[in-house]
Amino acid sequence: MKKYLLFLSLFLIGIAMVGCDFYGSTTQPITTEVETTEPSEWLTISNESELRAMDVTKSYQLTADIDLNGAEWDPIGSASDPFIGWFDGDNHTISNYVITDKNGNYNGLFGVATGNIFNLTVSNFTISYSTDFMTYAGGLVGHMTGDITDVTVSGNITISNISSNTYAGLLVGFHSAYLTSTMTVSDFKASNIIDVSSTGTIDVNSKNFTYVGGLVGKTYNVHIENASSNSIISAVSQKYRVFAGGLVGHNYSGILMSYESVVDSTEITIESSYANTDITLPNNGSWTTAGGLIGYNQYGVIIDSFALSNIHLASDDHAYIGGLIGDDWNGKVISSVVVTNVFVTDDETETSSLSVSGLMGSINDQTVVENGFYILQYSGIPIVTLGTIASIDNITSVSWYQTTLLWEDLDFITLAINQLTQE
Repeated sequence: MKKYLLFLSLFLIGIAMVGCDFYGSTTQPITTEVETTEPSEWLTISNESELRAMDVTKSYQLTADIDLNGAEWDPIGSASDPFIGWFDGDNHTISNYVITDKNGNYNGLFGVATGNIFNLTVSNFTISYSTDFMTYAGGLVGHMTGDITDVTVSGNITISNISSNTYAGLLVGFHSAYLTSTMTVSDFKASNIIDVSSTGTIDVNSKNFTYVGGLVGKTYNVHIENASSNSIISAVSQKYRVFAGGLVGHNYSGILMSYESVVDSTEITIESSYANTDITLPNNGSWTTAGGLIGYNQYGVIIDSFALSNIHLASDDHAYIGGLIGDDWNGKVISSVVVTNVFVTDDETETSSLSVSGLMGSINDQTVVENGFYILQYSGIPIVTLGTIASIDNITSVSWYQTTLLWEDLDFITLAINQLTQE
């Protein structure tokens, strides 16, 4: 059987790490090997001193809740020495950590992790720092290439970046699938984020590109399922562009697109997920792209998901705003619904480049929507970019979700009704 190399992988890793920033900001990709089988040996952690003393090459199980009592936290794992083990929270909680140091610009409970993390709650964290270089911040992990399952996070992130790009999410700043220069298509597996939730605030003011998501700032070939976020977001780029989303700021899922003939499916999906978000985009003359679920979506497939959002723009200049996706490139939306309120403070500039739509603020010719519905409140004239207008009667009717969206999970339908009808 012929083997097809993912021969662009190193180039793609580079793109992922610099965030499509072709203006000179660079950093080295993280290429540490990933442990793909469950560890044969687990060490236990029951207190703060043991947590701080973790060996990044070992795997651990948490045996008790740990309250860090507002102490300054040094993230576990760095770019040069990532956490490569697995971490099982065993349904315990790590709470009240504080980070005010840029720590090599990888910040979270874990700075850089390539192993799997699961069964954990991280609560009441505070990440607040200034930097002059590319930076990654997440309540769980700053930069991740493993799987995350059954994790809940809550906390606050505030970042001022005077020089470069920022990737910030309440769960993860930047999450990428593992890639190597010798990997074949048959070897490739998307990373996973499954059964997770986040709550909190993010406030980022960045010089170049700003990637902010209620769950993840940027995903790179990552499958997301049963995920949710309730967040308040403020995002600024002083020079280039903001990508802000209730769940994900920038979602890229296109690594398999050139291999349709040798894989069963090229699709990497976000499914059965939702966001409830308030997004503020202060005016500074740069482009802003925001969506109730995803800011910018490339090749991603959104299935059976919903979003409720309030999106505030200080200006009607240079913005793509959508109830589900701000800007879509070759993506697909299936059986999803959104309710969005968009508020614009016109600064009376002569040039306006604003596109507001109920479902997607901007699309290309390859964007596909099957059963996408929206309710949009907006004082201006929306741009209709696919999707169908829904009504209050629709989104409050169990039978509408069952017969029109073809959703089967009654608990998820009830959740959608409760979330989408909030005032």
